[in-house]
Amino acid sequence: MFFSIYSGNDDGMFNLDGYTGKLYLARQLDYESKRQYLLNISVTDAGFPSLSSFIFFTVEVVDANDNAPEFVDGFKTINVREDTRNSELIATLSAVDRDSGDFGRVQFAIISQDPAGQTFSIDPTFGKIRVTGELDRETTTFYRLVITATDQAMPRSLSHTTQKSLNINIMDVNDNPPVFRSAPAYVIPSNARSNQIVAEVFANDADLGENAHVLYSLPSGSTLFALHPDTGQLSLLRVLPAIPYFYTLRVMARDNGSEVQRSTETNITIILSSSETGPVFENSLYSGSLSENSSPGTSVFRVAAPGTREDVVVEYYLTGIMSAVIQRGAIFAVHPTTGVVTNRVMLDRETLGDTFTLAITAAEQGGSTPRTRTTEVKLFFPLRDLGGAFKPACARGNCDVRWNISINYYHLMG
Repeated sequence: MFFSIYSGNDDGMFNLDGYTGKLYLARQLDYESKRQYLLNISVTDAGFPSLSSFIFFTVEVVDANDNAPEFVDGFKTINVREDTRNSELIATLSAVDRDSGDFGRVQFAIISQDPAGQTFSIDPTFGKIRVTGELDRETTTFYRLVITATDQAMPRSLSHTTQKSLNINIMDVNDNPPVFRSAPAYVIPSNARSNQIVAEVFANDADLGENAHVLYSLPSGSTLFALHPDTGQLSLLRVLPAIPYFYTLRVMARDNGSEVQRSTETNITIILSSSETGPVFENSLYSGSLSENSSPGTSVFRVAAPGTREDVVVEYYLTGIMSAVIQRGAIFAVHPTTGVVTNRVMLDRETLGDTFTLAITAAEQGGSTPRTRTTEVKLFFPLRDLGGAFKPACARGNCDVRWNISINYYHLMG
């Protein structure tokens, strides 16, 4: 007898031994390409004439977990507004696995986030990514997620996993108002000319683009001063009268956001000064101490400068605050009559630096001519303690680092 495949083997998947009737695979089966074969097998005797018989033989292909999941969503980078609410859907990933049953059932997971945290979550079945933490572009502008798609083959050692990276750009919204960084007071010559630039205010905005473009104005107006809307330069509209010696101006900084505009207002003091000698500060060196976590309003030191005439009262003004070569705005304050300098905010050495330079002006109220004197104050916050050893690192709020402060006065004639 002789065996042969009469039909059903068009792709040549099987070989049949004509003498033994044993059926062999000619190459690897692929469940995903063809799941069933119906072979028409004949057997023929050696007589003359020969006689044949036929039988249909079915081969069912059983699936094996030979395919890994494949991401098909196409997402590599997405943009997300920083005001996106918690639980809001930001993307849906999809993946396919050509296998069947649990071999082809895919589950998703976020296995890492950079920067670290749990800012996002993914539905393991449907691949929906949602925000689960607070977004703030001014703190973090970009996240990278590593996401896996894993089939559910059992045991787990037989499963296949595919990874993909998803980049998330945090888009700016206008959620920050401008913050003034310029001095709260300015000394100008009493003989300043009309159109002369006498001061410059400036504010910065932590947002981006037009959301951070700051415009300046005098909301109450002025007949003596003009404020350039773009540069913040303050100039005189005309020569100032002999009296008064002090002017208070309300200044507004407004951003140019398209959806919403935010603004901040502050008062600045303009102090007139003549060439005559002003008050003389009593000391040339002060020392004190201040804790990094001191509450706002903590007294740092006191300055004193007696007036040059009997009929005057001396007032004190901060005309500059610098640290790390950056104007810091009104993070300190000086009492106008007592000269006591206090911190207006809780100081953070890691953010603000170790040294502050304060310009303090003593100005005489009264008298026939305006007289001032300005001193430069250096506040040193050493990294080393008195024993010369470095302070140990500690979590903010869990330790109380105390610094020595040395204040040197350099007298500047005003």
